[in-house]
Amino acid sequence: MATVQTINDKLDALSADVDRVAALALADEAEEGNGAATQAQVDAIDSKVAAIQAKVAAIQDNPPAAPSITASADANHAVTLNWASVPEAVSYNVKRGNATGAEIFLSNTAALSFTDSTTVAGTLYFYMVSAVEADGAEGKNSAEVSVTA
Repeated sequence: MATVQTINDKLDALSADVDRVAALALADEAEEGNGAATQAQVDAIDSKVAAIQAKVAAIQDNPPAAPSITASADANHAVTLNWASVPEAVSYNVKRGNATGAEIFLSNTAALSFTDSTTVAGTLYFYMVSAVEADGAEGKNSAEVSVTA
């Protein structure tokens, strides 16, 4: 599936093509005295391109919601995160840090839970999760949770 950036690139190319065609059509029609009709056609095409661009902007402005997560450590010191499904999400980015606010990408999963078995016993970890849509748009991070492995 195309990403929002890919769609934007294609729209930019389409807009440039429309401008080139419009310029050629106006030049041809001006010679024949029909420039007004051609300009109306060009305006209609420009209007359609603008509507598509507005839809893409709306997609960019509405990222998926932040999941609400819980964390727990088991007897083997593995940390398990759980969260509820986020509408439109196809996967989730799991982030971990050794200090508050210092989380970095750890894994991507389509599941509604993740077990981090790379932890060290007695170490405090901080986690956040974000939802990812099919077009690659990543939502806001969840609230940070901390747990000692």
